[in-house]
Amino acid sequence: MRLANGVYAFPVTVQRDGRDVTFHPAGVETDDGLVLVDTALPGHLDDLEAALDDEEFRLRDVEFVVVTHEDGDHAGCLAALTEETDAAVLVAKGDAPVVEGDRGPRGGGGGYPPADADVRITDGTELRTDAGPLRVVDTPGHTDGHASLYLPDRGLLLAADALRVEDDELAGPDPEFTEKMDTAVDSLGRLAELNVDGVLAFHGGYTDATSDDIRDLNASLRSGGDS
Repeated sequence: MRLANGVYAFPVTVQRDGRDVTFHPAGVETDDGLVLVDTALPGHLDDLEAALDDEEFRLRDVEFVVVTHEDGDHAGCLAALTEETDAAVLVAKGDAPVVEGDRGPRGGGGGYPPADADVRITDGTELRTDAGPLRVVDTPGHTDGHASLYLPDRGLLLAADALRVEDDELAGPDPEFTEKMDTAVDSLGRLAELNVDGVLAFHGGYTDATSDDIRDLNASLRSGGDS
């Protein structure tokens, strides 16, 4: 799914707990190749490869992989991907120890094969892309080290798990899987300050949400409204 010139979503549908679940990694083109934002669950590299193929990309086109946080649906097949490509790996600094296998995953759940991070990204880190700068925005809360990505020239927010989309409507992070909900709500306040005209959420996909929508959602969550 093309979101803007040089920017794509790669929906990956897998069976999880007896039902179909769709994840939404993103891709941004550069002069050197594709920046892939997040991967998929361990064992599902073939599904990710098929999603890339749907947009006429190949695994060999991936030159950079950005991992927004430690969860297995985002980083689970990173090691398998790096075995197939020479992609440089960029991982949100706060969650890099889990991705690299130096610390166990939160909640004591099942892990995934570790992968080395070439770069630990922090707030304000930028990559040059065909769609303009791809900027890291620290959005802790879902995990301590969670990061989102922002394309200011496109007004496009790649929110990872800082936001969800449900029935084409913007929703907050899932409280069941969010470590520090108050911190996550504070992070939405940061995102509301950006000039956003569209949001891709890893869970739920794309919606034409704006900064005003994020601001309204943030206010609702602060006042105790539904997410």
